[in-house]
Amino acid sequence: MAQRTRSLRRNFAALALVVTLGLPSLAQAQAALDDDGLPTPAAAADAVDPEAPRYGVQVRGRFMFLPKGLVEIAVDEAPSGMFEPGFGVDFIRRKGNFELVVGFGYDRIRTDEGLFLEKGDQPPAESPDYVVFDGLGWITGEVLFMWHTQLHEMVHLRYGGGFGLGLIVGDALQTDTVCTGASTSTCTPITSGPGQIDDPADIFPIWPVVNFRGGVQVRPNDDITINFDLGLRTAFFFGMSAGYYF
Repeated sequence: MAQRTRSLRRNFAALALVVTLGLPSLAQAQAALDDDGLPTPAAAADAVDPEAPRYGVQVRGRFMFLPKGLVEIAVDEAPSGMFEPGFGVDFIRRKGNFELVVGFGYDRIRTDEGLFLEKGDQPPAESPDYVVFDGLGWITGEVLFMWHTQLHEMVHLRYGGGFGLGLIVGDALQTDTVCTGASTSTCTPITSGPGQIDDPADIFPIWPVVNFRGGVQVRPNDDITINFDLGLRTAFFFGMSAGYYF
């Protein structure tokens, strides 16, 4: 009996030694499996495939401008250039570094009120019109094709263009003038009698929207973009937009 008891003790001691030596090896093996570089299921589910299409919406604000010299390509004299605000909303499909944008917006289109002398006219025989703008602007719909080149983890260069149509709203009200000399500074609007007074100008109701732009896109994360753009949108413009991707 004593011999059997000593044998059992030796067997239990051997088993305890095997377990003691084996546990660290099992722990190291498990750690190696955990650190094999493969993402866990949760991490894989959270990862965003950069080539998968995503959809977003953005709001934008901008200023459209034309120097007075460019306005005077169409007329001999104008009171000023144009510098007017606009805003809009865009719906975006992004795939990789390409964005397809469908946008809708509104911009005011006006200079200062004042005298417009048509090409070839010469006071006092041919007098300018005194023009006042009554809510003149356009409502636009357009399609943009934008490409991006990464400059930094969060910063991308963006460039592209597009086209669309603008529906004219509001009026430009024209009043005839009477001039006493060869300079428009001698011309004053009529207040009564024959001639036009606050007569709406004949403006074609639909105009093309021609768009070429470049700028910078900042991506704080995968869901948010902030854009700074400038370019040509029938007139020159600069602006900013912010978007969210779902």
